[in-house]
Amino acid sequence: MNRYRRSHFLFPGPLRRRSTPGCLSSQSLFSFPHGARWTAILAFLLLALSLFSLPAEEGQIDAYRQGVYHRSLGHRERALQYFNQALNQDQRQADLARMALLEMRVEADGREAKFQELLDGASQDYMPALYRRAGFLLMDAGASEEALDILLAYSDRFPEDPAADDVLFYGGWYAQKKGFSYVSATLLYAILERYPESELSDDAYILLARHYYLPGPDRNPDRTRDILIHFAAEKRPAFVESPYGAGVQAFLAGRMGLKELFSALYFPVL
Repeated sequence: MNRYRRSHFLFPGPLRRRSTPGCLSSQSLFSFPHGARWTAILAFLLLALSLFSLPAEEGQIDAYRQGVYHRSLGHRERALQYFNQALNQDQRQADLARMALLEMRVEADGREAKFQELLDGASQDYMPALYRRAGFLLMDAGASEEALDILLAYSDRFPEDPAADDVLFYGGWYAQKKGFSYVSATLLYAILERYPESELSDDAYILLARHYYLPGPDRNPDRTRDILIHFAAEKRPAFVESPYGAGVQAFLAGRMGLKELFSALYFPVL
């Protein structure tokens, strides 16, 4: 990875690009930033209409495409009907339908949504994408503890997934953004404990330092300073090559304060 092209948390996309099964198909039009949402909806409508015009497999209705079409038009009940029908068609269509049903259930029922059977019924290749999506959807719904359980268990359930450390890191970053301080700190400490050689270790240190700087029950600027001292002393490649190194050294040398440091790292000014 070219570490100097990282987005420093400005963008919701991954810092590292990996070919993860089902990753592209798992994206929901409702996960776009608000400013781009209507553009995404229009593009999605055009895509849905083009899919709807394609011929289905001989002898059966392409239920997933029908579901996408009706969902794009706001026909919730019709969409649910077709997505449920798609669960009994070929595995790829069934997996995509599970993703759509997961999103629709959490959108409708929030923390009360029932979806475990959707996760359990997915193919082995697609199951990780469903678990990742479930964790972040629950966080959006305010169910932070339920999201924490799913994201913490991810690396145990999918130990061979090379993106497991990304899941913990982005979960911690997103939880901090949403104001779930306990969830954020727990996930960030987990990446340091489970993946000490991760190239996201330096990012996790910086987010933890910011965690103790932000207003809230854990606010402790002395703890922030301790974390940054440890950051500067680290010799692992992620820290030696870190784009945050110059800012951390400037803070420790007294040339800038914490507010200036985190502002320089493209965090919102508090």
